[in-house]
Amino acid sequence: MFFADATCPALPNLYDFLKQWGISVGEGMLHETDSNNHIADDPTTMGIYAAEEPDDEVSGLLSNFNYCISGYNVPMQTCDSSEDNIKSLPILQTSDSVVVAPVGAEKTWSNYTESDMAQYDGIIQSTKSTYVDNVQMKSYVMAFGSVEYIESQWYSYSQLSNQDITLAVADRACQVEDSGMKFTQKTITSESFYDAVTQGATVIIRIVFVILIPIIMVALGIYIYIRRKNAR
Repeated sequence: MFFADATCPALPNLYDFLKQWGISVGEGMLHETDSNNHIADDPTTMGIYAAEEPDDEVSGLLSNFNYCISGYNVPMQTCDSSEDNIKSLPILQTSDSVVVAPVGAEKTWSNYTESDMAQYDGIIQSTKSTYVDNVQMKSYVMAFGSVEYIESQWYSYSQLSNQDITLAVADRACQVEDSGMKFTQKTITSESFYDAVTQGATVIIRIVFVILIPIIMVALGIYIYIRRKNAR
């Protein structure tokens, strides 16, 4: 599973590997020009939707799918693989009103024309099929257009599908999707005792640990010393 990040330096060796699997990763960061499909005042954080015509191989991942929100997306698309037994398919896609901006461009960047608008893939499944003793074996590379698919800010919202699609893709990549295995997000919190600590409690703890316990230890030491001395 590969998670891209538009702010990450170029990774030519990794990108060459992905291209062999039919996944093309470009330079720049996606901006959504449709104000109805991005976070207010942030065109880099946009809605990502199910592929318009999902292939049968990926449609099962989209059961009960709503939509995802993701930022810092790279321009990613399927491409022809270098091997005939590798097939890449889009699972999620952006709208067709997205443009590619230079990394680091201001959120108010608008140096584009309508002809620059295009649709990009948000998540790509690439499958390599081989046969061993006439049994088909599959290997997967799953590519996400941004690491923000697993950003806690979006991952925890029940109305978004960031968590569901990520878990579904992980299950398929590990080939455990038919086993019913699911790992759901857990939030662990600890209760604060700040309100329970009062000035009076602080004084009592200071007296016990700074005065009483040392006095008791000194007295016990003197008592043991005298007993041993008299025992001689």
